[in-house]
Amino acid sequence: MNRDILLVEGKSDQELFRYLLSKHPELQHIELSPPKPLGFDGDGIDGLLKALPNLLKFKEFGGNLAVVLDADYASTNKGFHKRRTQILEIIGAFGYDISGAMPDKGVGELFSHPDLTPFGLWIMPDHSSEGMVETLLAQAIQHPARLELFQYITNTANDLLKVEQLKEICFKATHKDKTLFNTWLFWQKQPSECKSDSISIIECALQQGWIDCNHLLLKNLVFWLANAFNRTS
Repeated sequence: MNRDILLVEGKSDQELFRYLLSKHPELQHIELSPPKPLGFDGDGIDGLLKALPNLLKFKEFGGNLAVVLDADYASTNKGFHKRRTQILEIIGAFGYDISGAMPDKGVGELFSHPDLTPFGLWIMPDHSSEGMVETLLAQAIQHPARLELFQYITNTANDLLKVEQLKEICFKATHKDKTLFNTWLFWQKQPSECKSDSISIIECALQQGWIDCNHLLLKNLVFWLANAFNRTS
């Protein structure tokens, strides 16, 4: 049986996409997974980059394959262009056409192959900028009070990073988006319907409307998913 696989780095990506897939019946056949449950050594960006050549080599799933990973930051020798180059080098070696121009911000990409189904690529947050999945989610926060809370947390974090004697124990600047977003999540009262092991706090925020699922970036993400897993494309 053909398996359509969406390969992600880890937990936060899984929680976002699990929610998005559940809300779109036409996407619910997609198998969402980080590398480890598929039989590879580990998750995260290193696990994903190691798993991808094996998935392409064996094509055991026989269906469509798409990958989502964080851009991270150029200041740490990562960033959007570095991540994109890493993926393109892998898929290019398997015969995918990587010669096309990069699409506009927030669109994602599909790479064609003469014999195989297209390969989908989305680099968080918007397939253009530096950052991570939390960067995207923070941009989609809605409601004045929740935005005000996020701004308060941001200001506090900025002040902390200026305190010289705290620099050694504070989070890294490159982890700021992740720190801010997760602090914002956990500083809010959890509705009773979210107090269950079956729903994560990210899914709760999406379900409760703290995060706008109609935000352009999230709508574009769903549109890219639909194209990436269209077997007739």
